[in-house]
Amino acid sequence: MARIARLLAAIALAIGVLTVPGTALAAPGIGAEPPTRYDPAAPAAPLGQRNGAVQSLSASGGGCANTYGAGTCISYWGSKRQLNGDLYVNAWSNIGYGGTAYVYVAVNYTYYYKYSSRTYTLGHYPTVTHYTPGSGVAWTAVDFYNSAGTYLMTAYSPNQYYP
Repeated sequence: MARIARLLAAIALAIGVLTVPGTALAAPGIGAEPPTRYDPAAPAAPLGQRNGAVQSLSASGGGCANTYGAGTCISYWGSKRQLNGDLYVNAWSNIGYGGTAYVYVAVNYTYYYKYSSRTYTLGHYPTVTHYTPGSGVAWTAVDFYNSAGTYLMTAYSPNQYYP
């Protein structure tokens, strides 16, 4: 019985280490802080399809998706019980230069507004965090508007399931 308890503790520790968010991909640039970019070669998540029926006992899913120039990411930091969402503007494909991005973290189908930002630069925008004491599913969602205030699109990260 003690062996099983030690094995379960080792598995829980390994899962906690695996859920620590990774570093962003960086590209050299001009200025004090080089712009960072999400790799657009990564597969995109299906937009608007959020199925919370499939959940596991450990954190799974997460990562990044590229939608018409917007990289949206989410990860889960198990030891802090914290969701981390990121936004990257990689291209002006369907994102208005000088427009506005509204960043949300959706937790168990409830959207939490985090911040808005004007979209004047390519690269990484501020990371958002959300403490979550329970379990469920989460994702990052970003609404984009052009400079005249007209809605352009919403970009979603993949689902992040957490214990």
